[in-house]
Amino acid sequence: MSTGQQLTGLNSIPAYDTEANELILYTDGLLDGETTENLYNLLLQAFPKMTNGVGRLIIDRMVANGFTNRRATDAVHNVIDTYEGWDKCPNVANFIGFDKRVKVLTYRELNYLHDEGKLAWDDYEPVDVGLDKPRWAKKEDVQQYGLKRWVVKT
Repeated sequence: MSTGQQLTGLNSIPAYDTEANELILYTDGLLDGETTENLYNLLLQAFPKMTNGVGRLIIDRMVANGFTNRRATDAVHNVIDTYEGWDKCPNVANFIGFDKRVKVLTYRELNYLHDEGKLAWDDYEPVDVGLDKPRWAKKEDVQQYGLKRWVVKT
């Protein structure tokens, strides 16, 4: 299963990082005890040479870095699916560096980039980020991550 498939169908408006102009896709609850135990067991199963201490350290660092249940699960699945260290164990950074965000544009930015020939209008659509005005995201991101489309409020 690809990471994009794991994230499909978000049920709420993602958090909006105004400084980075990005949607933060992981807004579910912080990593809980049941999920940490399941992920710890999965790590040891997927990487038989991993010690208990390293497995716990990875989980502890996810908790310390504010991972949500979904982000932690996706991070572990991503490393299992993509790690290329044959007969070696991944390190903490392989997991902690995992995140998914969607870059969004204001109407003004979209117009400017279109006028510069850097993007096509047809590749973007308005999405609801919880503000009075929409932001514009790539259509493929809207579909892949189940982003809420902007609806004109009357």
